[in-house]
Amino acid sequence: MYSYNNKKSFIAELHSTTADYEGRVGSIILSNDRTNPTFGSWLTLSDHNAQRQAFWFGYFQDAFGNGAFEIRTYFPDSKSLHNKRLDWNTNRYIGLYEPASAPGPFFSLDREINGAGKFDGVVVLSENKRSIKPYAKEERFGNWFAYLKDEQGPDLRFTLDVQRFDVPRM
Repeated sequence: MYSYNNKKSFIAELHSTTADYEGRVGSIILSNDRTNPTFGSWLTLSDHNAQRQAFWFGYFQDAFGNGAFEIRTYFPDSKSLHNKRLDWNTNRYIGLYEPASAPGPFFSLDREINGAGKFDGVVVLSENKRSIKPYAKEERFGNWFAYLKDEQGPDLRFTLDVQRFDVPRM
């Protein structure tokens, strides 16, 4: 059984600050045959200047007081991109899925976030305590994108741009 803690929950954008992987986290896919990006069902990192995507970090605690975040897309202006749960496929890529009745999977951060503002050098960890990594960086028309997973690749560090703190459950 999990309890939701809105006092530790927030809405934020994620920007990678890792060398050779500076960019925004979202669901941007760049194809071979067009210069405009599409928004897909995978979590990606890209340097494309497409529309910004934010995420809801919902903080849950178990009966023992251990806490972690369920992360969902926060994009109220887009029915197809809003409120998608970050979850793992069988190859450990992070996909965007419909929310389940129970919270999870859970992610953690390497530090506590205690209000709105920018937090630099943050590491996002999977339930296996592995950092999020870029995989298969692909270049298209002067921009690049990479799928995100927790296996293979350099550890990513992020600036969390927390826009709202103390948010209700989605």
